[in-house]
Amino acid sequence: MRMTPPMKHAGPLAPTRAQVSAPQSAASGSFPPSSAIRARAQSSSESGIQLRPSATGFVGLLPRPAPPPPSSRPSEPPPFVKDFLDELTDEPLLLTTNILCIEHIVRGMVRDPAARAAAHSVRARLKDLLAMRRALRTIHLDARDRRMAPLLQPDAPLRDYLRGLYAWCEATARALEGIALSLCELDTDWTLARARLDDARTFYLEELEAPIRKQCARLRRSSPQSSRDIHDPLYPIGEHIDELFWAAARLSTSLDKRFG
Repeated sequence: MRMTPPMKHAGPLAPTRAQVSAPQSAASGSFPPSSAIRARAQSSSESGIQLRPSATGFVGLLPRPAPPPPSSRPSEPPPFVKDFLDELTDEPLLLTTNILCIEHIVRGMVRDPAARAAAHSVRARLKDLLAMRRALRTIHLDARDRRMAPLLQPDAPLRDYLRGLYAWCEATARALEGIALSLCELDTDWTLARARLDDARTFYLEELEAPIRKQCARLRRSSPQSSRDIHDPLYPIGEHIDELFWAAARLSTSLDKRFG
């Protein structure tokens, strides 16, 4: 049986119609946009869709990121609120510094059992001071929202309440520092220490809490979106006010207890 030998070509095969019509840039890997892609890109820009190149080099259709809701956009507080916040700017740092200094003093307490027991009580009061500082800081951040302006009017009770809390914390920290230093020398005048703590408590304006609650409720009624939208910065304002009141009440109760 005779086998027919394969045909031999004198040269390369003739290019096909598709190969002839392919662009020269295909070999280099760059694909110039066709008129159809250009038309689609123009229509996508009008419809809110933008064209982005993907990692593979192809063009993908990705939706534009949605703008943030109006309630989450920053808004500048009025000048009288900014002046009030600037007045209190250094207070949190000063309070934190005082707390750290007292903590350093009681950490090096002598090994006297009575002094160390009193030092443990000082540390417990420092924890309550730190809780107060955190609650004050939260209200300070909330106050940057322009809608908080009614609560911070020049004659608003919240302004006097916040000033009083900062003054109370500062005076309490100084009294605790005096106690800590005297414990190191085993010479504590507890009558004088108690008098200083009682004097500091006069800055705690507890009677202003009820008017503040009423103004806070009125603010939320005037801004119904803040009561429904959990992403609204003012949504937890009532909870933040309650946390501030709770921190103040806890510090007051803690300072009434005996040291040691």
